[in-house]
Parts: sequence; C-alpha cells; structure tokens
Amino acid sequence: MAVLMLAGCALQRLPEPSPAPSPNPAPPVIAAPPVAAIPPVSTEPVTPPTPPTPPTQGNKRKPVIVPVLFGTNRIPLARVKGKAQGYGATRGPLVYGQSVVSIPPDRNKGEIPTPPSGFEDYAMFKNPMRYFRLLDANQISEKDIARITANFFKSKPGKRSGLVFVHGYNVAFQAAAFRAAQMSFDMELQSMPVFFSWASKAGTAAYWMDENTALQSVPDFKKFLTTYLGESKIDQVVIVAHSMGSRIVTSALVEMIDRDPKIAKKLLHLVLAAPDLDAAVFKEQVMPVLAGASVPVTVYASSRDRALQTSVKLHGFTRVGSAGKEIVFGDGLETIDASAIDTDFLGHSYFASSPSLIRDIGTLVVEGKRAASRPNLKPRPSELAPHYWQMRP
Repeated sequence: MAVLMLAGCALQRLPEPSPAPSPNPAPPVIAAPPVAAIPPVSTEPVTPPTPPTPPTQGNKRKPVIVPVLFGTNRIPLARVKGKAQGYGATRGPLVYGQSVVSIPPDRNKGEIPTPPSGFEDYAMFKNPMRYFRLLDANQISEKDIARITANFFKSKPGKRSGLVFVHGYNVAFQAAAFRAAQMSFDMELQSMPVFFSWASKAGTAAYWMDENTALQSVPDFKKFLTTYLGESKIDQVVIVAHSMGSRIVTSALVEMIDRDPKIAKKLLHLVLAAPDLDAAVFKEQVMPVLAGASVPVTVYASSRDRALQTSVKLHGFTRVGSAGKEIVFGDGLETIDASAIDTDFLGHSYFASSPSLIRDIGTLVVEGKRAASRPNLKPRPSELAPHYWQMRP
C-alpha cells in the first residue's frame, strides 16, 4: 500500500517554473491545490446488474434458516422499518445477541453468494433462494443465552458442544454472521454456532486500524467467552479463529488459562485458520501455555496466501499461517499445509471456502479425528515423527 502511494506521488507532474516578475507586479493569485479528476455525476437511473440464473434443479426447496448466537463490541446500526440492520464498524461496549441467517438451497459447499456491492437494496437481490441474507440480529441479555442454548439442544442427545468463530481483518458484522452459519451448515455440525465480531473497519486500507482494534478487543472476547461458557452450561467448545482473529483468541486464552487452568477442560479444540500471528510470539508465549494445559491445537497454513505474504512484508516477521520453509510446527501442535488447495486471488479464506478443507475441519470437529487418522492428509516425515501434514489436492 505504501509503495502504491509513493508511486502515485511519483506520477504527479512537477509544477512549471513561474515567469520572472514584471516591474509592476499584480497581487499574486494563489491557486487551489491540485485535486484528482472527478468524473461527472450521471443523472441517469442506475441499472442494477442482472442476477445469475439459479440452477434448474432443487428450486422448490426452501432456504435454510440458521440461528447464530453472537457477542460483539460493535455499535448497532439504526433499525429500518423496525428491522435490525446488524452492527457497524465503530467499537462500543460488549453486547450479546442472536442473528438469523438465511442460506440459499442451491450452491456449492463453501460458497457465500451475496448481492453485488451497492445493489443490496434492489428487490431482485433480496431473493433468499439465491443469496445469503441476514434476517435479523437482535440484542439479548446474558440470561437469554441459557434459554437459547437449552432450546437448541432439547432434541440432541449427548454432550452439548459449541462452535465459536472469530473472524479476521477486513470483515463486516454481516459477513461474520454469514461465515459462522455457512461453516456450521456445510460441516454438518451438531454444535451450536456462535461468533464473536470485533469492530473491524471492513476495508482493505484499514489494516493498521484493525490491528489496533483487535488488540483492544482481547478483554471483550475474554468476557464474552467466560459469559458464554458459564451461562450456556456448555460441555465443550471448539474455537475457530481466522487471520487477525487468532491474535485475539490466543492472547485471551493464555490469560484465561493462567488465571484459571480449569477453563482448558472445556476447550475441545482450537483451530487457527490462516493465522496472522507472529510466529515467534506463538512458539515462545502461546504454545507453551496451550500445550501445558493439554489444549489440542491445529493450524492451517498456506504458501499461496497473499494476504499473509503482505503481512510478512509489513511486519518483517514470519506469520503462523505461512507455509514453505518457515512453516511452524512443534509439540502439541498439528500443522496442516493447505498450499495445494485452489483458492481465490488472495487465498486467505481457503479454510471455509474449499470443500476438501471443509470436510477436513468437519471430520476434526465432529469425529475428533487427529491428523494421522484423516485420509486426505499425508505426513511430512522427519527422523522421529511427522513434523506436519500436507493437504492432498
């Protein structure tokens, strides 16, 4: 980003030298500073793009409705016609809530079809048969968590499990709700979907602001997780943290375990997906605490993750989500090299958009199978034992 800004500055023409002053100069005229050319604003009505044609099969099926609990330190957006609009990008006090996400029936696993940016309010793009939709996002009290959790597990025998998702940088509240619902549905989890949404600015140019907000959000996540575990009376929880969200989760867990080691008994598994987290800090300060508390940890890394490649350049240090020569592994940690998986341009959300990775994480979470027992992984051997595992393409 800094290079582009400097390049942009370099492209500006130097001002022409001023002519020599005349014997009786007129008062100088101070010119306005140069500004970028702004295209004229069209008065013609905007024509929305044509929505894609849905598949011909399965159109009679109904959208899937997924309720998702959440905690957030975002300020709520104003309601429109009495309907909740979710939460914005400004940090505020921690609140709890329940969102309702509608998932279209005809899509591939991992896909989250949404309307084109700027056209969300057009009627044609509000079709729940084609697009994910946030139907509601209402604030609840801490006591409501117990009631909602009890209702969820009323017809589900066995242990009460929760899946807590923490998003990364450049993610809006609605996108976080969509991802939590999509993961829960696509992985066929019997766990209650929950997410924590910190006040990301949801903009590619706001990396440093998001980094600071993530640091500020550690106490809020600690309070949220403590409240959720206490009020829900959940037996065990799997935490999936993505990108910069890994910093929030690992910092909070280290502090919580140091204060009360018994908290680790409820942590069934910690999954760090493409973690934008300093590798040295993780190995020296985080993993000793987690391994000492017997918390199983799985890291998904990729050498094709362009977002993390940029983070390495910005910080000057290896990230835990990087693969290749700098891949992080060690005792108590199972590292999965997912570089063979096809990704989007940035390759940063592969953990939940790739069907094969969805199956792998689902097998880990639902069946509790470790890497050595999952058939789509092959070990990368060392002299004594596999250092890490590689995802088969």
